[in-house]
Amino acid sequence: MSKKLLAATALAVSLIAGTALASDLPARVYKGAPPAPVAVPEFSWTGFYLGADAGWAHMNSQSRDVLTGLEATSNVNGFALGALAGYNYEFSGGFVVGAELDGTWATGKHTDSTTFAGTAVKAEQRWTDHARLRLGYGFDRALLFVAGGLSYADESVSFSGTSTGAGPSWVTGWNLGAGVDYAVTDNWVARLEYIHDEFSPKHFATGGAPLNIRQKFSDDLVRAALIYKF
Repeated sequence: MSKKLLAATALAVSLIAGTALASDLPARVYKGAPPAPVAVPEFSWTGFYLGADAGWAHMNSQSRDVLTGLEATSNVNGFALGALAGYNYEFSGGFVVGAELDGTWATGKHTDSTTFAGTAVKAEQRWTDHARLRLGYGFDRALLFVAGGLSYADESVSFSGTSTGAGPSWVTGWNLGAGVDYAVTDNWVARLEYIHDEFSPKHFATGGAPLNIRQKFSDDLVRAALIYKF
């Protein structure tokens, strides 16, 4: 009987001790699954844009009298200001195609004054417009591109001396260039690019002493632009 009493007493003591020990342990805190990461949308070049540009223009002017064979070449430099508008579409994989229009006003004195047989020939180019297609590849917020298309220039040629006359005219040509766009924010884009223009020659006849001047222009433009992307 005493053995059974001792066994029962030992069991009771062990149960009480276990309960007390369990009450001293910290409560288990349930932790749920970690929150899913928030996906950051990738930047896209697709959309319309408007911008303003400024840069440095180098103009080459070639004047040639078709009748006498006399010719002269003049190179002038000056600042250029302009505006642009366009649209880009980005394909999956990073390839970007686009179309762009721009107009550039040369603030420098782009004038070629040459004398042929007593006649002063003054040639000046002011406005240059571009209609271009662009092809590029986007590295997230950086876009490397090439561009090319049609060029239009406002060219004016005047004569004074033994021959007189004037011949303001628009001339057409082609352009080719390359550059880089960088999206500073989702809407603001900075650009640096180079454009070469080659214009078709234009003939101007004079009154008085006969002259037939063949005038040809080419331009090189380095410019920076600040663009707003919609």
